This record gives sequence, C-alpha cells and structure tokens, in this order.
Amino acid sequence: MMRRRLSICLLALALSIPAPASANWLTKALDHAGDAGKGAGRGLHGLDPDLGHALSHVKALPERPGIHALAAEAGHEGHWRFINVKGESFTAATPDEFARMRDSLLPGSSGKVALYLTPDSIFKGTSTLKDLPIDAELYLATRRGAYRLTRESGSGIDTYYADIKPNLRARLDSEDILDETLFQLAQPLKPASLRIVALETGSADALATVPRFDPQTRMALVDKIDPARLATSFARVRGQTVILTGRIEDGALKFIDAGGGSGTLPLDQVRSAARSADVNLVIVKAETPRQPGGKNWLWQTATIPGLDTAVKQQIVGDFLSSLAPQSSPLTITTRRDAYGRAVLEATPPTGAAAPISDTVTGWLDSLAGEALGRIAIAGIEADVRDESRQRELDARLIPGIPASIQWSYLIALGLSLFGLGTANAWWSRIWPPEDRAEYGSFAGYALARAIRMILFVLIFLPVVGLPLFLRYLALQAWAILTAPLRALRWLRNRLVPRTT
Repeated sequence: MMRRRLSICLLALALSIPAPASANWLTKALDHAGDAGKGAGRGLHGLDPDLGHALSHVKALPERPGIHALAAEAGHEGHWRFINVKGESFTAATPDEFARMRDSLLPGSSGKVALYLTPDSIFKGTSTLKDLPIDAELYLATRRGAYRLTRESGSGIDTYYADIKPNLRARLDSEDILDETLFQLAQPLKPASLRIVALETGSADALATVPRFDPQTRMALVDKIDPARLATSFARVRGQTVILTGRIEDGALKFIDAGGGSGTLPLDQVRSAARSADVNLVIVKAETPRQPGGKNWLWQTATIPGLDTAVKQQIVGDFLSSLAPQSSPLTITTRRDAYGRAVLEATPPTGAAAPISDTVTGWLDSLAGEALGRIAIAGIEADVRDESRQRELDARLIPGIPASIQWSYLIALGLSLFGLGTANAWWSRIWPPEDRAEYGSFAGYALARAIRMILFVLIFLPVVGLPLFLRYLALQAWAILTAPLRALRWLRNRLVPRTT
C-alpha cells in the first residue's frame, strides 16, 4: 500500500516540474528589474532615463575648480540638448549656438566644460561628436557609472574608449557589449574559487577540488597539472576560475615547464572543456611561456608581475588593473559567443610607434625579467560566463538545480498556503491517515506518519499549489459578486419582522 502511494506521489511530482525553458523566466525578471533601475531618472525633471542618469551624475559630482559639468544628449539632425545642475536646458546645433549655450547655462563661468553624454549619443551619434566644443571633457554616463572618453583616429572612422581605470580602458563597440564589459569587471573575486595553474609534464593527474593556501600568507598556492590531464580536470573545479599562463601561437597555448620541457595545448580544446565544466578561464598571454611557480635558470621562482597583488583585489576590474602596466593602459574588447559566454581580451595599445629608448628599455626589462623570474605579460584573455548565465547561477538557492525550477517550486509551495485545509482534505482521500491498530509497534506507526507528512509538504502541496490558489481566487470573486445579494438578505432580515 505504501509503495503504491509513493509511486503516485513521485509521478505527480514528475508531472508538476516544468522543463527548463530556453528563455529563463527568472533571468528575464532580473533583467527587467535592472531595466527598471535605468528608468529611475524619468521622474527627474521629466527626462528620459538615460539623460536622467547623466544629470544625476552631474549633480553628484564634487566641486572641481575650473571645470563645469553639463548633461548632454544628441538629438535628431545634429542637435544637442544640454542641461545644467539646475535642470535648465539649451538646444544647440551650430558653433554660435554652442557659444550661447555656455552663456545661458553657465553664466559668468570660465574654464573647461565637462559633458556627461548618454549612451545613445555615443553609439548612435558618433558622427555628431565632432560638433561638440573641442576643449570639452567628454564622459559616458551609464547606470553603472560615468567614464572618461578617449578617441583614437583611424582610417575615416574614430574609435572611442571608456577609461574604466587609469590603466584600463574598454573599447566602445555597442551599448550592449559595454554593459556586458562593465558587468564582468564589477564581478567579485572569490579567493576560494581562484586557481592559478602551472602546466608541468609528469605532475598531478587532476586538480584538487579546493585550492591550497600558504599557511602563513594565506595566499593561494600554484596548482601543478599534467597538460594532458588539464581538460579532464576542469570538471573537478566546476564554477571556479582557472588562470593559465603561456604564449599563444597558431591557435595553441605554448608552455615551458619547470624542468625546461616545452609543449603546446590546442586552445579550442581547452576553451571547450572549460565551457563544458562551467569554468571561468583566464589566460595570461606571456612573452615567455615559462610557468608560474617553476624555477628558471637562476633558480628564482617564476612569478607574474602584480599577480600576488591582483589576486587580493575585490573585483575583476581591479584584478586586471593590478596586472596592467601603469605606463600604457590595457584595452579591453568584449564579444559574446553562442554558449552563454563572454570573451574579454585585454591587450596593450596597438599601432603606437615607441621611440628607440623605450624599445631598448623594454628589451632590457624583458631580459631582466627572465633572469629574475618575472614573466612579461603581452595580454590577458578571459572566457567567462556572460551576464545572463551568471545572474541565473546567482539566483540559485541550491547549486546544480536551475533557478527556474527552484523558484517555481517555492512559489507553488507558497500558493498552497491559500488552501491548506482543502489540500489536507484532498490528501486524505489519496492517502488516508494511518490507523494505529494496523501497526505492530509505535515506531512503525510514527515512521509512516512522518513519511506521509513529508510527502504532503514537499510533493503534494507544490503540485496542488496553483489549483488551490485559483480556487481561492474563484471563491473571492464569487464572494465579491454575491456581496450585494448577501447585503440585501441581511437588510431584509433586519427590517422585515419575522412571523412567529
């Protein structure tokens, strides 16, 4: 009897669990919640959300002598709308109108003008940016923050960059890609899930599931892994971040291990394995493919400059900034793939013709770096979960179960509270309460009652939650519709004397 009842309950549970949809409803809800934050500026002087955010940044700025800030938005047909901190606006399209704009919005002021532009002004109106005052400081204002703009002239097309850090900038390809970049750079770094891996032939066959730490410094130690076992080891570090070092040549990662042996790994194979295991993969592109933690020819420990400081940072943006040289900023370009991943590449500026002195100095520094065990960095590539995937993972209460299933289950369980009495009556028909006389011992009787209660709460209530809620709504609607009839009946009973 109990086995049959268990089978019925398990079948009902299987039918009640929704299949994971391609468009996750919870992820969409979180995205809409983020978009709602973008609209927070609509009530600010009746402005649209983006211009409202720009004006909010202007209002929050500390006073800077000689610099006066305005919010700006590119309109149609080359017109620009400017707003000062008082909410006064001015529309300009010609040099004369730009000059009058300053007299109108910043009367009696001198010095530079800082313009906080909306994203549409950058991504849809780049051709009109040249019309702005040439001496104005340009900033991109988004819901995530405001960033100084820099421009590089190309063959007929100018490329714009947003300065995220003093030595870190993002290329502006589209608003969607910029938002992805800013999201990734703002992700927290979790030391317990950050793995620095060195490729060494003949070393460990698998990565440890948790990182090892130095007992004194509490810094994560380098994990050594046999290159042939790297791809299969990603499954043991699911959800963590793995940092590899090497030189990329012809689509392969070249490395030199501590024993001086060299080898290559196909990058496509490594990336595919990381994606399958849901691992964030960071590749530090080195001029010399020597592995961190090994020994060089002077028996010095090979290290990555700034890595010890980088792994102590709180967010990814600070991590990259710690690795980047202070003299020349790293440029971040971002793209998405079809696997729910975002690929961020941080590279030094290209096309810059360095003077001979700088070239010689760079060569000497590279040589000294090799002698002292430091690994020169040529760039960084991060193949990570994109924003939608990461938000879905963050929304999970229990790892390994899609958030849509978890929250659907909890919502259905909550809806059952609108008819617990009815649910109990239904359940009693399916599984009548245990009769003490049918059990030889009290322990068996108590166990059967416990099993019945557990299945009632964890399985039956979520299954009937939605029907119970719909029944509750129907009863409430019927009560509202029949309220006038009940009121008339009450009045009749009060006013018409009863015959005895």
